[in-house]
Amino acid sequence: MPVTVGLACGEKPREANPVETTREAPPDALPHRIFSCAARALEAVIEETDPRVIGFGEFHQQTGTVGTLSTIERFADQLLPLMAQRTSDLVVETWVSEGRCGEVEKQVVSDVNKVSKRPDETEDENLRMLKAARILGVQPHILKMECADYEKVHRADGGVDYLEMLDLVARRLLETTGKILKKRSSEDRRMIAVFSGAIHNDLFPAKDWETFSYGPAMQKAARGRYVEVDIYVPEFVEAASTAREEIWFDKVTSLASRETAALIKMGKNSYIIVFPRGRKAPRSSPDHLTEGEKDKKVAR
Repeated sequence: MPVTVGLACGEKPREANPVETTREAPPDALPHRIFSCAARALEAVIEETDPRVIGFGEFHQQTGTVGTLSTIERFADQLLPLMAQRTSDLVVETWVSEGRCGEVEKQVVSDVNKVSKRPDETEDENLRMLKAARILGVQPHILKMECADYEKVHRADGGVDYLEMLDLVARRLLETTGKILKKRSSEDRRMIAVFSGAIHNDLFPAKDWETFSYGPAMQKAARGRYVEVDIYVPEFVEAASTAREEIWFDKVTSLASRETAALIKMGKNSYIIVFPRGRKAPRSSPDHLTEGEKDKKVAR
């Protein structure tokens, strides 16, 4: 079934024609294509793979790049509307700190917020993304953390065991999505979208990092129809020291542009979408969360 893109690219909807903006890559480079916007690149991925579960991975924004439009906002404004008609559920790597697990929970949430160096706006952006999904008819889901989870990742010195945390988040993403899949009828062809950090959605995780990724297990649960799509903001990639070690780093930075988006194919069912560069523009209605939504405390 063809999908269409519209407002995300500033154009009227039309049937996809991903070949029209194809650019050949050198034989020794990762194959790539250039598109007018990220939504058209995603459109091409969906047409090519017909996924049942599509796992989006991001480099989290940090305080040093606060002037750049975040991945969360780009996903909610540009990509989610494209997928809405074919997507039933959105699972997001975030959770609400309810305060029922006492001092341990308080220390863990405080340490996560301190170490992750996420901008203050991230909490509101997550809530806006969840609200946008509901408005578009996509059921949003966040992760559920139990008191035992906080105890497991909590260190005696009050800090957090982040290897345990990465493992925990991957398991919760898999469990939450798996429950949705199990309720599905075989006739339901709608997608489930998962939004998380890029380490968790890897279809081919690096050795010794397998437990941090839900990708291989999700591929089995989705009966071979899981697709990994990393969505990278160039400014965030360039600011992340760990990204420089990746085989795709030079490719991503060389394709980064203010006018176009790029689609890089990493392997079967594995892609990178490179967003156009761009600064954050002021919102015309910056305060459109309800009072109840503002009171929620969202971690990560």
